[in-house]
Amino acid sequence: MLPHSIMIFYTKLLKLLLTLVLTCLGYFLIANHASAYIVVPAKTAQDNYTLVLQIQQDVLLLQQFANRSVKLPDVDVIAPKEPRHVYQKALEVLAKVNRYREIKQLGAITTPLYPTREITPDEVHTLIQHLQGEVRLLLPTHLQANKPIEKLQLSVSPTNVYQQLWRISLAFDPLLGVRGFTPSDVYQQAEYLVDLIKFLRLSQNLPNDVAPPKLGKGKHPNHALKSAYQLQGQIYQVQKNLWMKAPELAPTVPKRVITPTDVYDALQVNIAELQRVKYRLGIEFEQRMPELKRNKTPDDVIQMLSWAEKMLPTFQVDGPIFQYRRDTLQKNLSDIYQVVNRLRNQLSALQKARGVRLKLSLVLPTTEVNLRHVLQLNLQSLRRMNLLRKSIKQLPTNVPHPPLHKVTPTELYEMALRLESELANYFDHIGFTPVTNTQLSTVTEPSEKQLYAELHQVSQYLDALISKKDFSLHMLYQEAHDIRTELHAIYQQIGRNPTAFVADDYVINNGQDNSTLLSKSLDLLQAVQKIHSRAGAFLLPPPNKQNISTAALSDIETNLSLIHDELIAVKPFFGLFSMSSFTAVSQKGVSREKLAQELAYIERLINDLLKPEAE
Repeated sequence: MLPHSIMIFYTKLLKLLLTLVLTCLGYFLIANHASAYIVVPAKTAQDNYTLVLQIQQDVLLLQQFANRSVKLPDVDVIAPKEPRHVYQKALEVLAKVNRYREIKQLGAITTPLYPTREITPDEVHTLIQHLQGEVRLLLPTHLQANKPIEKLQLSVSPTNVYQQLWRISLAFDPLLGVRGFTPSDVYQQAEYLVDLIKFLRLSQNLPNDVAPPKLGKGKHPNHALKSAYQLQGQIYQVQKNLWMKAPELAPTVPKRVITPTDVYDALQVNIAELQRVKYRLGIEFEQRMPELKRNKTPDDVIQMLSWAEKMLPTFQVDGPIFQYRRDTLQKNLSDIYQVVNRLRNQLSALQKARGVRLKLSLVLPTTEVNLRHVLQLNLQSLRRMNLLRKSIKQLPTNVPHPPLHKVTPTELYEMALRLESELANYFDHIGFTPVTNTQLSTVTEPSEKQLYAELHQVSQYLDALISKKDFSLHMLYQEAHDIRTELHAIYQQIGRNPTAFVADDYVINNGQDNSTLLSKSLDLLQAVQKIHSRAGAFLLPPPNKQNISTAALSDIETNLSLIHDELIAVKPFFGLFSMSSFTAVSQKGVSREKLAQELAYIERLINDLLKPEAE
């Protein structure tokens, strides 16, 4: 046996080593900012159902505003649905919102395509939130507010959410002036299905040598729906052959009047199911929606669907399958960088065509950057695109704030694609076709800093296109009012009462110039970081580049948006796992003094929050 003194020595040494390891681990966890995020509970069907009920209220108000019959049509009992079907139905409603905007000449919006992955309730929630924002923008400002929804006592499933979204979709039809979608819209979806199947054939080394069938005559929407269900039956068998979970069995054609909207809905299901097949095979290709062709009939639709049936690979169990690892479909920084690099090149080409030479330096941020900061910059650029929409007499589109959860590369990639689509809409309106270098960027493994620097140049290019008059004090006041709402939510969550706002308590002297307002916004941004520290949120602060000597309303807007974003990021640390509802403020009476009063009140709220509660 070892002497007693040696045993004591080794025991102390072991304790010292253990303490050292635990200390290093603690520092690592603090330094590793991925651990700074709280796991936000996954959204449920009940969360999505509540959002859909709020959208229904907005659609009823929109019907009333448009002098249409105010009602939500009843729908048939439907077969059980999965989150992917709810996502598909939300996309259908978003397409109708887009059609409404086109009819009213408000400017088209970006309608994303169904993604190649398994859809989760969280993704459904994000899309429905976006849909809610787009519907609300169609209403007058004084109607843009949530009415409280009573807490649901019933058990809610994705089927219930789908059913209520279907009612919203049908309620939009009278607003479009026709019975929903036309045969030409349906034909466009059928063409897209054919392109998807051609891609599947190519992925399996099958030749695209199947000739289209002859065009029939005298068919009606019920015949087109039957063809859509026949194709769905074949896709069902393909999914069974690929051992896929929960394939969607084709229903029977209902015994009632069938409209093009019914066929459109069935084709959306087919698209969703084919995207699942692509994900199962580990393959992806961003298939563009074909151009809309006018004057199409159900005969044309049936021809395309019959062609799709003939071309669809069968994936027999005893046959070969070309398949790949599904994790390779996850987006990475290189994917995002390629999109952002294209954006920068297109904007550079526009400035050259305008005869403008901008000296932009690609400066990497001096502080650490993560994907949340890159997303903030992407969203800032989308807000700039809204100002460009305003300059061409178009209604803005809904721009969200960053989510409560940790930002993923896939989310950022899709938001970058949305920015690219918005820019394409602007180019189309001004009649500009960018001729850029088609060579891909040589940066193969970009860092978050490189991505941020590239996107910052995109933001600078957009700022150069925007007139100073496009920025309004109302925009800033609305953002400040939303910040107030977030702070009130935090106060309520911790059981404290915020100081009530009394305008006379915040007498502001004249001379509230941009520099003064910008300086105050910077102070508030730093104060919010103190809330982060007190709440135990080890989140990286956003990079800051504003120069007070060259202050502009755009700089103040950027800071206020960052303050709002940072308050959203800290909410989970208070146990708040839902986004706040905001009320649109009137444009009347907004002045620099009133904005300064609002910022002073926000400062009071933050300072009081950081002080001990008065007994």
